[in-house]
Amino acid sequence: MAVHDFDLARWYLGAEAEQVWAIGGAYSVPAFTELNDAETGAALVKFSNGTMGLFAAGRNSRHGYHIETEIIGTKGSLRIGTVPEKNAVTIFNDAGALKECVSNFNERFAQAYLSEVEEFIHCIQTGSKPAITAKDGVQASLLGYACKESFETGELVHVKAYSSTK
Repeated sequence: MAVHDFDLARWYLGAEAEQVWAIGGAYSVPAFTELNDAETGAALVKFSNGTMGLFAAGRNSRHGYHIETEIIGTKGSLRIGTVPEKNAVTIFNDAGALKECVSNFNERFAQAYLSEVEEFIHCIQTGSKPAITAKDGVQASLLGYACKESFETGELVHVKAYSSTK
């Protein structure tokens, strides 16, 4: 879980992950425990430039698909996706104020997928290279594996660095 969030944090922070401590559990779906996996998990990550990231991910969301990002700095904060709004409609009735939420990953990221395909086609047509490289995917995955190791061992884990010479 959260590999895209790890990749996004690397991009926002301009740094690689160095250490991670992760915890999690199965709270309503016991099968995750049998699979040595988490239904809900959290990771605290230290990055190479001294910044940190706190990641929380869960596989259950009663109101629909929910993903948000918060960047807290010394001069302010930025919150993205706090309410996973499907549209700009608010319904007011005897239950209160209601907003429809996006229901799944594909619905939430439809525009992102379209933009990704458009960039891919643009690179083919112009012979240019994308700004994102295989290293980005590998480094985010290495952080994901380190989180899983920390979750399983309960220990602080040092994140392996990407090496293109392997």
